[in-house]
Amino acid sequence: MKSTIIRVFILLIVFCFILQTLGCNAQNENIKKFGVNADYYLALRLLDQNNENKVKEAQTKLKRCIKKGDKVFAKKSAQKLCQIGTIQEQIKSAIELAKKFSDDKQSLLTAARVFHKYNESSLIYEYTNNLDLQNDDNELIKIRLSALEKLEAGSYESEVFDWFTKRSISKEHYQFYRDIYNHPDFTDSSVIIEDNKKLMNPFIMNFRIELYKRNYTYTYSQVLAIINFLKNGDLKPCEQLASDLCKACLYGSSDYLFNAQKLEKLANDFKNTPIEFYFWFYAGRLFEKTGTYFAKSKECFENAIETADSDTKKDSSLWYLLDTMLDYQLDFLVANIQKYAKQFKKPEYFDDFFDKLSLTLLSSARWKEFKIIYKQIDGYATDESVAKFAFIFARLAQEKMTNADEQQINEALSRAIQAGSSLYYKILSAFQLNFDEQQLDKVLNSPVMSKEKRSKKMSEMMKENEPLADLLMEGYVIFGFPDMIYEEWQTYFPNLSEKTNYYLAEFLHNCGKSDTKNRFYTQSLRIAAKTYNYSTENLTKNEMKLVFPSCYSDEIEKYASEYMISPNIMFALVRSESFFDPNIKSAVGAVGLTQLMEFTANDVARKLKITDYSLVDVETNLQIGTYYLSELLNRCNNSFLQAFFSYNAGITRVRRWLKSSLTEFGTKSQLPMELFLETLPYSETREYGRKLVSAATMYDFLDNPQNFSQTVSNLLQ
Repeated sequence: MKSTIIRVFILLIVFCFILQTLGCNAQNENIKKFGVNADYYLALRLLDQNNENKVKEAQTKLKRCIKKGDKVFAKKSAQKLCQIGTIQEQIKSAIELAKKFSDDKQSLLTAARVFHKYNESSLIYEYTNNLDLQNDDNELIKIRLSALEKLEAGSYESEVFDWFTKRSISKEHYQFYRDIYNHPDFTDSSVIIEDNKKLMNPFIMNFRIELYKRNYTYTYSQVLAIINFLKNGDLKPCEQLASDLCKACLYGSSDYLFNAQKLEKLANDFKNTPIEFYFWFYAGRLFEKTGTYFAKSKECFENAIETADSDTKKDSSLWYLLDTMLDYQLDFLVANIQKYAKQFKKPEYFDDFFDKLSLTLLSSARWKEFKIIYKQIDGYATDESVAKFAFIFARLAQEKMTNADEQQINEALSRAIQAGSSLYYKILSAFQLNFDEQQLDKVLNSPVMSKEKRSKKMSEMMKENEPLADLLMEGYVIFGFPDMIYEEWQTYFPNLSEKTNYYLAEFLHNCGKSDTKNRFYTQSLRIAAKTYNYSTENLTKNEMKLVFPSCYSDEIEKYASEYMISPNIMFALVRSESFFDPNIKSAVGAVGLTQLMEFTANDVARKLKITDYSLVDVETNLQIGTYYLSELLNRCNNSFLQAFFSYNAGITRVRRWLKSSLTEFGTKSQLPMELFLETLPYSETREYGRKLVSAATMYDFLDNPQNFSQTVSNLLQ
């Protein structure tokens, strides 16, 4: 017996030695792979030990990486070095960071934060002299201006005024104005701005801050003074100020006609200046708000399009022009839709307009228009908008509400499936076309975006090229820093390959299983979902399962079984409601994984005899949410879509919408659920239904692809 124990003990020692050796070998391989760049991660490990003796060792490694490492690792090491050591060491490191990476604004911001923390105003002044007050980071500019104020620099007032007039007001502007800038109290009636031009600059800044605070009544009362400054030439035409002046007229008074005419006159007074556009644009919005001057509104928007000097301004003016015609010139709009669609600069900007147009056509029984529009906008609007009109046309034709032969119907359904279109319309079109499993696999795992579109989108998002960004992010996984991944990923996403993104998502998903703070599941899904939206290659099943993950599976399956509802329905609901974040709270007060309102939860809790509970508790939230959905399903005659709509908007509203849809469509029997969805008056509820149908279908498809038709059929019953 004794000899057996000794042998077992020896075997354990040998086993532990082997594991340790394998671990050391693995670590050595990692260090070898990263070379001197590994010093960055090894320094982070040393700092994690929270031991003063390890700080010096970490500093040595960071300095070596700065000197010998690749640029992205050297930069990260230099930024980290600024945050450790004595005050003198941090300041010295910040100076070196600002010098070595002077072309990198994030490094400059890191250095400026150190200088600001230790009141080194002169250093801030020295290293931030070349800031672009119109485009650079607001926090960095705020730090610079705070330093200029302390130094009593001569350029202080002019730089502050430029910052406050050349860009949109941000929280940094507000904090600076509130806490640092010494300004008069313009609510004091003794301050008469018209008689004191020396107060003009602080007055303008105050006006913009008050508008930022949505103090529209006050800002409207100051409009005349600003107009006088502009007309007298005391104030140069400034786009941001002109925009705010117009917003004050739009939101600060109900005399829409008077203000529209005033802005129309200003547009003519300031012809061929940078601010002419804003007067035409807001005059159009004000004429539209009168409810009667639609022709004048259209004229103003057309002038705004002509005077717009950017794609964003043109698209914004065109959107409002189309929206105005939707209300009073629908025939003309439909007949000329291609003419306007050809002018789109960013087609995605118009998706909500086409959603509204679709609803208008359905509610006014103009069903034949869907065929005309989907063909006219194809190639100009987004694939998602084209898919919507193509699919609705096909379904209306199948229901004999408009004329089309089988070939035309199939062509429309096939168009709705093309890459880039909505997953919802892909799923429903594939269902109508009765696709087999192989065809479904190709369609449902296909990229959302073409390579050309992804390349263009990424180039728009990319701040600078980081060729080693993939290796940097891989290192956070290999060396075990899950807490750092999501924040760093947000910075480097446009530079990362799809493979790296899914690698990070998988790692965080696995970390989520033991994450007591419930962060990693949501972070994993955000990475996977965004990558999916920009993907160009067909996804593997494993990648699709990261986009549609089964988080909290034990709890969801437990209560799904108890309340007789499919677990995949609940996975879809939780994914759509909260992205698996149990701590999330919406603006209206919905809490947790299933986004329950307190009064709804209290009502269900009483039925379940739960007395003391927290909606941020995973199990409790899932129990109450699952029961509530199952109850709605029973009350909606087992119609999943009706239950989804009721979960989002309330069952009373849904029943009222069902009745009104019968009247609008002139039918005696219930509409097909996918057409009923398109008639709902709330865009939020329409999109909610699409998301849930898509997610529930994908969860089922990934588990049982052969049951696709039955799944979709059940969801649409």
